[in-house]
Amino acid sequence: MTNKSEKYFNLSISAFSEKQIEKIHNTSLMILEQVGINAHSNKCRDLLKGAGATVQNELRVHIPSKLVESALQTAPSGIDIYNRDGEKAMVLKGRNSYFGTGSDLKYNFSMDKFQRLESCLENVALAARLCDKLSNIDFVMSYALPNDVPASSIEVEQLRMMMDNTKKPIIMTQFSGLEMAEKIHKLACEYCGDEELFKKKPSYIIYGQFVSPF
Repeated sequence: MTNKSEKYFNLSISAFSEKQIEKIHNTSLMILEQVGINAHSNKCRDLLKGAGATVQNELRVHIPSKLVESALQTAPSGIDIYNRDGEKAMVLKGRNSYFGTGSDLKYNFSMDKFQRLESCLENVALAARLCDKLSNIDFVMSYALPNDVPASSIEVEQLRMMMDNTKKPIIMTQFSGLEMAEKIHKLACEYCGDEELFKKKPSYIIYGQFVSPF
């Protein structure tokens, strides 16, 4: 797939030289191995320990450089993302660039009432429908953080509203822990048909801060 930005210009900008990038990478390996990270999830610690990391003081995990390098070698060089019609929409690889909306605005400006209002679930729907019609928008995020639904179900309702109003790939913010992430994923798979169909042609991306309950 051709990077959409190539329609307008062919320019790549790098903030670092290859030597600087290598230095950053090597420093990162040193920090992971010598300083380590705090892994608050029991499952996460067990997985890392089973792969060759060492656990110190029940929380601190030291990850060997060879383990990181091995993981990088086995990671895919690119990921294809589809719309819900099963058409390839984005190829996350190299310097490909894609454009979409933002997420989680607590307030929005009402053009009808000409005033600043708290965001509601309908704002998520309106933004998704608009983005669905705009050819220059590649992916959709929620736009609004709705105040008219319980805090415990905000993310699920955001995703449901986006799925109901656009077929474009969705990037979903997630901030309520692993249990909520599982609910979001289950809902996304239902819209795709089932999990196996989703695995073949993934149509959403989830990112956020996973606060483990374990």
